[in-house]
Amino acid sequence: MMGRKRYLIWGLGFLVLTLALVGCQSAADSPVEPEMTETVTLSEAPGETESPPRAQSGYQEGFTEQGDPFRGDPAAPVVIEEFSSYQCPFCGKFFRESYAQVMANYVETGQVLYIFRDFPLPSQPQSPLAAEAANCAGQIGGGSAYWAMHDRLFEHQAEWSGKGNADAIFKGYAAELGLEAAAFDECLDSGATRAQVQADVAEGSARGVRGTPTFFINGRPLVGAQPYAVI
Repeated sequence: MMGRKRYLIWGLGFLVLTLALVGCQSAADSPVEPEMTETVTLSEAPGETESPPRAQSGYQEGFTEQGDPFRGDPAAPVVIEEFSSYQCPFCGKFFRESYAQVMANYVETGQVLYIFRDFPLPSQPQSPLAAEAANCAGQIGGGSAYWAMHDRLFEHQAEWSGKGNADAIFKGYAAELGLEAAAFDECLDSGATRAQVQADVAEGSARGVRGTPTFFINGRPLVGAQPYAVI
């Protein structure tokens, strides 16, 4: 069992590292020793549109008790945390080129629990609002709505990135996803989920995150051009 788990971590590390070799950098470049472990506890996801567990793997879409969105089986032996910025081009590249492979081969088969953490960068002005939009979707519609918005934001990154009317675009996405318009608009306009985004940024900074995407695999960070032997 331990050998299989170690093999999974190696394989995932190699896959993720191909996208973590370069990435979007924050303004702060002083290294901080990352926290290597974290205890993650799970709860039933809020909302009424949760995807039912997949019988073959225990797959769910929900939130940890800390409020962070997850995909996968809560009992999976491997946990991946992605600290990401919706406006970061390398995060978009990871989503387009590798994310579906990770989901299909590892997450949907019950081998990996995947947790997304917001880390919008100061150089990307629409990214904080995009993170708030995803969290508003989750607050209103539950885990499946969160992930639908997450995917939509990355799929259409070029459509809203750098645009002055990003808020209107995000509201349009919410309508397309079937979310109640008045509730979503109020959530986004009021900054109701801003504190949650800022809490992710604070934790990421404390754990050594300086650029995106940054991944933690069972608490071990993959940041920048680390050699494969480190994994």
